[in-house]
This record gives sequence, structure tokens and C-alpha cells, in this order.
Amino acid sequence: MTQRKRVLIVHGWTNRRWPGHWQRRTATALRNAGHVVGYPQLPDTDTPSLGAWLDVVEVELGLLREVDGGEVVVI
Repeated sequence: MTQRKRVLIVHGWTNRRWPGHWQRRTATALRNAGHVVGYPQLPDTDTPSLGAWLDVVEVELGLLREVDGGEVVVI
């Protein structure tokens, strides 16, 4: 197996991570391939706050950095 990757998937405005969405399918495929994936639901998707979203992204990046491996890929 290739080296396990650490990946953070960040959705956009109004996205509620619907089943079947390409981001959800990508997260599942990466996990099934043995990679570590963060795919958080960001708060207030209809009226986002940059600060609130950055807080979530910062926490998720911190968690992924704790996992052994190299770089963290952000999608």
C-alpha cells in the first residue's frame, strides 16, 4: 500500500454534505483506501462566518497533524 495520506475536505457555502455528493463520495473512497480524512460540517452554511469556519478548520488540521504521516492535503 502507498503511504497513508491525511486529507481535509472543506465544503462550501450552503453545503450540508448530502449523501451522494462528490465530497462525501471522495471522503468515503479515501477512507476505504486507508487514508485519514477529516470532513467536518461547518456551522451556519447559509450565513457563514469566516471566523467560525476557520475555527473548525484549525481544529481539524490540528487533529490530522497528530496522525503519523507527511503533509496534510486540503480539498
